[in-house]
Amino acid sequence: RSSLILKDSLTAEAGYQASEDLSKYLGRTGETETVLRPAGIAVIDGERVNVVSRGEFIGKGDTVVVEKVEGVRVMVRKVDA
Repeated sequence: RSSLILKDSLTAEAGYQASEDLSKYLGRTGETETVLRPAGIAVIDGERVNVVSRGEFIGKGDTVVVEKVEGVRVMVRKVDA
């Protein structure tokens, strides 16, 4: 019987990272590149970011602000003009 065992440890000290720290976007504004229904893509600080709204429809080209980051989930709301 054969079994697979991970013998190496994937630690931060060794340079391993579970995911990018997206909290850098908190409070930043950007523009939607796609329609959010409620998920889509926005450009924030010149970078394409997967984002999600609170459930509402947000059109392409609308200005949004990042109000919450939970792990890899970046939540945005539309900025009223």
